[in-house]
Amino acid sequence: MESGYRRRETERKNRISDNCILAEAIAANVALLFDEGKKPFLKPWDFYPDLFKKEQEAYEKAEEERQWQEYME
Repeated sequence: MESGYRRRETERKNRISDNCILAEAIAANVALLFDEGKKPFLKPWDFYPDLFKKEQEAYEKAEEERQWQEYME
């Protein structure tokens, strides 16, 4: 019984933490819409670097290739 309660409490805390991070990401990206500096939108690896390491590397490689193609045109 206690084990189930602790598990549900942990799951709830994880959902709350994820929702806070989501709110932070939304607020940061909305703020970028009004920023004159035109910084890039935040990506998942900005918040979870270890979890999205491969995706970040793939994105950066694709972005580099896109920039080269743009440069060559």
